Amino acid sequence: MRVDADARSHGTVDPPPPQVSPILMARSPFRISSLLRHARAFINRLEKEYRSWRLRGVRTENIGAVAGAWSGDDLTGWVRADVWTDHRVPVIGVYRGEQRVGLTIANQPVRDSASRLSFAVHVDGGLAIQDLVAGHVAVFLLRHGFPIVKIPISPALRVAAAHEFIKDLMCSPIAPYEEAIEQLEHLFGNEWAGNPGVAAVGTLHANRGLFHHAATEPLSDPDRELTSLLVPVGIRSADKAALLGRGGHIFLVGGTNRLLAEYVRSDEDPVPRGIAQDWLALIERRKTACESLGVRYVQAIFPEKLTILPHFFPEPVRTPGVILRGIEAGLACRPDLAARYVSARHALKTQPDPAATVLKTDSHFSPLGCWVVFRAILEHLGFDPGRSPTFDTTRAGTGDLATRFFGIPILDTRTEADLHALDANFRARAVRTFQHTPTGRVVGSAQSWQNPDAPIDASILVFGNSYCGAAEGHQGQMSWWFARWFRTYHFVWRAHVPPGLVEKLKPDIVLCHTVERFLIEVPET
Repeated sequence: MRVDADARSHGTVDPPPPQVSPILMARSPFRISSLLRHARAFINRLEKEYRSWRLRGVRTENIGAVAGAWSGDDLTGWVRADVWTDHRVPVIGVYRGEQRVGLTIANQPVRDSASRLSFAVHVDGGLAIQDLVAGHVAVFLLRHGFPIVKIPISPALRVAAAHEFIKDLMCSPIAPYEEAIEQLEHLFGNEWAGNPGVAAVGTLHANRGLFHHAATEPLSDPDRELTSLLVPVGIRSADKAALLGRGGHIFLVGGTNRLLAEYVRSDEDPVPRGIAQDWLALIERRKTACESLGVRYVQAIFPEKLTILPHFFPEPVRTPGVILRGIEAGLACRPDLAARYVSARHALKTQPDPAATVLKTDSHFSPLGCWVVFRAILEHLGFDPGRSPTFDTTRAGTGDLATRFFGIPILDTRTEADLHALDANFRARAVRTFQHTPTGRVVGSAQSWQNPDAPIDASILVFGNSYCGAAEGHQGQMSWWFARWFRTYHFVWRAHVPPGLVEKLKPDIVLCHTVERFLIEVPET
């Protein structure tokens, strides 16, 4: 933003310093005398401001901050409203080296803080956040057009710059990556290798082939091909969302759903009790709506890993979480609703080895866990699931919790069903007939599958989330099983049931599923 007459109307802005040619200066001693007076006045003003800053405790680090870098060429930040004792409007300049590439004023109070004035400035030629952190681009508080004090970069922006740098390194081909490492060594010597983020990226680049092989090829001897490292039980991830338990199991404990809090709340707490009652009312409304259309309705709630494996958690917890306890207690008093409910928790907990039903580095089920829950749903509906597949193909994999701790993916092993033991005919005939994927997100996506040779001659419409996922994915997603066992399978990635969709698709069965961590939000439909 340029400083012009309109900008000066918002307050008193310093005029630019006088520009005098050397020839004029040589011929005009009076002009030289005037310039010297201006210079002395300018220096006296700065001395007065610096004395005032010392008395008021104003230091470089609290005079303001560059807080945001947007769209590659815009900077935002703030300066103190009382920075000048003569109440002049603060002028902000952006410099690339000695060249000024941006100019603006700070004249708008920051929301909820009248002691700060915000600024926004366009940077000619664009910039990257790393340019700011490296000092290639700097932001100054100006006086009479001269840079007086460098405005520091906020800690949050430094973190964002570090994140962008690490992300760029991870995505770089090998040649640019090695060039960046050489620059780091030139600037910082061998100390760069001690940085955890850079070291993790370097490890990934140097061993990408090993990680790819481990994740794509079956393991003939996991004990020889994988190794274990010992770290303390109870480590929390930096974002406080995950916690490392016993036996290498990573538990989701935080995030937007405040998951762990639902395990320590009392049954007498009115908030979870009210949520449980709302879920019971929703199940009843769904039951009534589906049955009015001649459609069978089933509700399933998938438990958390913490509910299935509390003995692997480093602290004692009561399971399941308080909301799921309230829902299942309410269902015990309502046989009509209980008849529409599948207890995935009971199916998983009664397995000979419940730990095999979940993934160590992921918040989702293992292929075996998906089969156990899928079989429980079929049995609830009165369908014969047939002979259980043999899960004897071992692979290495990594999950959605694996990179939250050390910057490189922690691997685990998971066993998949032997595909040759399944009916190859009906597996091969499953065809996707519809796909909808919203731009930039998965919520709202939908699929339809047809399988004329499926063992179950029925159509099912499932509303759910990532526990189902895409049917062409892998055996660790419920959709993989539904699309192969049912004649027609529709999946909609939504917690809500869109109005009119059941009437349009006319399925034989509607299955709504959610996950224990999502129970704190009750869908409207």
